[in-house]
Amino acid sequence: MSQLELNRSIEAILMVVDEPVTEVILAQITEVPTEEVVQALRALAAEYEEQGRGFQLREIAGDGVSTAIQIRRPWSKSLFWMVNSRA
Repeated sequence: MSQLELNRSIEAILMVVDEPVTEVILAQITEVPTEEVVQALRALAAEYEEQGRGFQLREIAGDGVSTAIQIRRPWSKSLFWMVNSRA
């Protein structure tokens, strides 16, 4: 898998999961070594930060180190509440 394909795969996975996911799980899903996933996550996080995206990647401590997308905008909590209150 090329670096571009790996980055796209990780990005897609993180956008659709409803909870943080570990590097090991991302490695299993993408079928690449965990170290490559870790490097890709670091590169994506730096890219998002550099581009000033409305979200960022965050490492979350728990049973293992997990990664999640965190929305930066202050209106995101209101939007989340509105969407979930309609369900």
